[in-house]
Amino acid sequence: MGIIETIKMLTREEGIEIGFEQGIEKGLEKGEEKKSFEVVTRMLESGKFSILEIANFADVSEDFVRKVQEDQK
Repeated sequence: MGIIETIKMLTREEGIEIGFEQGIEKGLEKGEEKKSFEVVTRMLESGKFSILEIANFADVSEDFVRKVQEDQK
């Protein structure tokens, strides 16, 4: 195997590794967002908490809580 082929192979392997890491990171972010959505939904359904309280407890923005609230309607 020549130098050019070796460089191409190493570059390809590095690209695959970077893509894999990005895929894992994106999957974790999606899972975290889904969990936040579920928590916010349950808290809104309880009717016991304000938007600000829900945002603080769920560690999300007030805009996120409002969006979930709109999606429930």
